[in-house]
Amino acid sequence: MLDNAQRATIHARLKREGATAIWVYASGLYGDDSAGVELIHNLTGFTVRRETWGKPLHVVDAEGVLLAGDKSDVDPVFIPDVSGAEELGHTEDANFAGLARRSMGTWTSVFCSAPRLMPDTLRRLARDARCHVYLGTGDALFVDNQFVCVHASTGGDKVVELREPRRPRALFGTPTLRAEGTLLHFAMEANETVLL
Repeated sequence: MLDNAQRATIHARLKREGATAIWVYASGLYGDDSAGVELIHNLTGFTVRRETWGKPLHVVDAEGVLLAGDKSDVDPVFIPDVSGAEELGHTEDANFAGLARRSMGTWTSVFCSAPRLMPDTLRRLARDARCHVYLGTGDALFVDNQFVCVHASTGGDKVVELREPRRPRALFGTPTLRAEGTLLHFAMEANETVLL
């Protein structure tokens, strides 16, 4: 639930920073003393319609690549009106728009009908919004101004892109590090953790 003051604070910050907001599933559905699709529109800028669904919701791109969704049943589902917006994906079963992006003048709104975005989709949206993406794989990542920590969900080569060149050293784990400018290359086993 977001009250009116929280909604105003969110919009003010988005406008001030020229940011991109990614809204997932029923963002804004509940307000101070009411609930409804008009509150989703008020927050996200997307007019949505509520549909009964009762099954998993998969949002795919034009090539059929999964962008959002999982095996969980979703009910209801909120389908965005993409008039004046860029449709990024549609629902696999019914061919409704399921992922869309709209310019709100000074900020950008992205709405996803499914409750879960795929990591690759989130990375792509972040890059489109000019955010720095440190890791191009679906591994767990923690970064601050001193440390980089990666927990590998799968084994293989990892490439971390820093904001500027650094001389890293391993504090935990024993990766063989190779630095190329802002890129750090190293291999990891599944479920291994490395702290640099």
